[in-house]
Amino acid sequence: MNKVAVRTLWLACAVATGARGADGDLDASFGVGGVVLDPTAFANYPGFAMQSDGRLILCDTRIASTSGYDFYVARFDANGAPDATFGEGGAVLIAFGSGIDDFDDSCDAVAVQADGKIVLAGTRVTPGFPLPTFAEFAVARIEADGAPDTTFGAGTGTTHFAFAGFDQGGGANAVAVDAQGRIVVAGYASGTRNTDFAVVRLLPDGTLDPAFGTGGLVTVDFGTYDTARAVVIDDSQRTLVTGIADSDAAVVRLLADGSRDPAFGDAGIAHAGFDRLPAHSGWANGLVVDHRGRIVVAGAASIYDVTAPVLDMGIARFLDDGSLDASFGSSGIATVPFDLADAGGGADVAFGVVEASDGRIVLAGSAEYGANGYGLAAAARLDESGTPDASFGQAGKAVFDFGAGDSDDQWFNKPLLQGGRVVVAGGLIVWGGASPGGDLLVRLENDRIFAAAFE
Repeated sequence: MNKVAVRTLWLACAVATGARGADGDLDASFGVGGVVLDPTAFANYPGFAMQSDGRLILCDTRIASTSGYDFYVARFDANGAPDATFGEGGAVLIAFGSGIDDFDDSCDAVAVQADGKIVLAGTRVTPGFPLPTFAEFAVARIEADGAPDTTFGAGTGTTHFAFAGFDQGGGANAVAVDAQGRIVVAGYASGTRNTDFAVVRLLPDGTLDPAFGTGGLVTVDFGTYDTARAVVIDDSQRTLVTGIADSDAAVVRLLADGSRDPAFGDAGIAHAGFDRLPAHSGWANGLVVDHRGRIVVAGAASIYDVTAPVLDMGIARFLDDGSLDASFGSSGIATVPFDLADAGGGADVAFGVVEASDGRIVLAGSAEYGANGYGLAAAARLDESGTPDASFGQAGKAVFDFGAGDSDDQWFNKPLLQGGRVVVAGGLIVWGGASPGGDLLVRLENDRIFAAAFE
């Protein structure tokens, strides 16, 4: 691991200091030494959102009282302390069903409405053996204090639904709220031989919006396996969705009625081209619309090599018409290799992306290291041209070890901007039990937070 310096932090011994770190270092004024570990959650890829007052919301999954799993939601103040005004001791459990253990519920996304209510999205699974019997989109809305919102979901605060014709069900990975308070949820709908992008729009009361798609539902088929991983509502109230589109990353832009926008790409669809040479395939996990209206997606590009296949963080930038932006990277695509695996290369993946206040692009994800396939939490920062920013970390990249040994898995999932600094959610699994593991919140230093914003 000599190509990128590792910021090592054994959580049980973390000590905050008064010294200001360099760009990309942990911000010691946040949590304990820059880190919050929530061992209550089942370590996953948590949904993450920020309120207008800087408080931070995580959603994930937690084992219920006796069996099964429920939505788990936790809120922290702006500096990472649990928010005692939320739920019970700063956390809320949400079950879909008449009893707490009726279904296995997994929360993957969270958004905050303009009125402060919190929308949560994920998957409700009917337990079965050896495989779950059916999965559905699951959406909940709670008040700002964590209480169920009785104006949503026929008084229950929850709703769930599936897509007709997809006998394996589906699930949600992302959620956004438009200017009219309608809730847009994106994920997948799965049949016996095919899985498609799936997008749903709900009215503010939680019912399906009949003015969107077919009865509130839209699917997009790219091939055998397609899954939407991120959704954004742009300033024109168009819905942008990205994810895994067979062997590439693709962006779909939908108009207000759910139809594909003919002014974007090819009939409303734009492909990143991660599957073109020298890359073999790729996908997107995160999406952001930048200050110039350009669409940035981030995920992974699989570089085909029969001796050592590798994944690099892959980023593509599109213009408003869906064409790749030739001023970014190489013909609109940039890759960020960490190459920390002993055999060379390794799996380096971006799970989220955010634009900094000065237009630079921050990626959050994981970088494989060593010989056993474990991952380190990883971040990178690019300038507007797609070039690694040398003022961040080491040559534009930083990796972090929050565990206690060589058998830990850790990752960053979604980055957000908080007062100019980047806050990232993620997860930690310590195989062998030396530490409890759980969900992570991390805040990074940024020496340029007072720099001029966009021109």
